[in-house]
Amino acid sequence: MDEQTSISQQFNPNDRELYLYNDIEDCEVLELVCIINFLNKYDDKSENEYYESRVKYIKENFDIDEQNIAIKPYEREPIILHIACCGGIYEAGISLINTIKSSNTPIVGIVDSNCYSMAVPVLLYCDYKLGYASSRVMIHDVSTVIDGKGRHIERKLEDMK
Repeated sequence: MDEQTSISQQFNPNDRELYLYNDIEDCEVLELVCIINFLNKYDDKSENEYYESRVKYIKENFDIDEQNIAIKPYEREPIILHIACCGGIYEAGISLINTIKSSNTPIVGIVDSNCYSMAVPVLLYCDYKLGYASSRVMIHDVSTVIDGKGRHIERKLEDMK
């Protein structure tokens, strides 16, 4: 059984509140990515069923050509991502950002207390951003530790520009 199957068996699709309350690390992000992907697949299926049922009803009850059928757009219930995070690993954060960017279901980022370092780009890629008067956001310059031989260090420095 893979991680996606495990999450879908445990997770209620009506519970759309997720929490980024730990540092952004591989395990934390993997769980969030799996849940966001699960909710998107659930919403894709629900959207298809919505349109199919509407078209079927109209065809059965009205003499209208299918090309002339206009249906109110399906509205996806947003995913709420609560953030209280001091940052974390860049690569893990990018993975979460890419999942947020590719989500067809809107994601609302709410800063519950603090949003620092790598958590800031995660918030910025949410479709909607909210916070409280006491919420704090911290942006800083890139910092890193580089080790290795000269060419390796030069490539790392070039990548950070």
